[in-house]
Amino acid sequence: RSVTVCVDYSDILELTLPYNKHFISETIVVTAEHDTRTIEVAQQHGAQCHVTDAFYRRNAAFNKFYAIEEALDVFGRHGWILLVDADIAIPALHHPFIPQMGYIYTPHRRVMEDYTGGIPEERKWRQFKRPRVNEEFSGYFQLFNSADPVLVRAPWHSVIWGIAGGNDMKF
Repeated sequence: RSVTVCVDYSDILELTLPYNKHFISETIVVTAEHDTRTIEVAQQHGAQCHVTDAFYRRNAAFNKFYAIEEALDVFGRHGWILLVDADIAIPALHHPFIPQMGYIYTPHRRVMEDYTGGIPEERKWRQFKRPRVNEEFSGYFQLFNSADPVLVRAPWHSVIWGIAGGNDMKF
């Protein structure tokens, strides 16, 4: 199950949402009311859609985590959950992946700057550059189990952040 945030990136979501279906069984896309194209893309690919003004409440520039928390309340907080941005393409796994309780999973990242040709074959991904800090979380991709004892009661993220950055690292 995944929660995917997408506001004004429907062109990228149109590539990644169907691509990631090999890894994700059920998705809720979180977006803003003005982003009708993202709503259309989510519906076209069988994803649920949660439309909210939480991104901009309390004069926030973009409170991504308030919107994620609201979507988690709607979608449910059970089982394995993947929090993933619209611009993340998840590679196929060539070995069994059996996640375990007590861990948060995130892949190393590579950055593809021109996506106009679509998502290339994964064997070509090595040509894309890695960020300077190789240990950095992959944009926003966090896989965890909601029953993990290290999680406190909801909300899991601070909902008072006025911008998109930083709260993922705190989580």
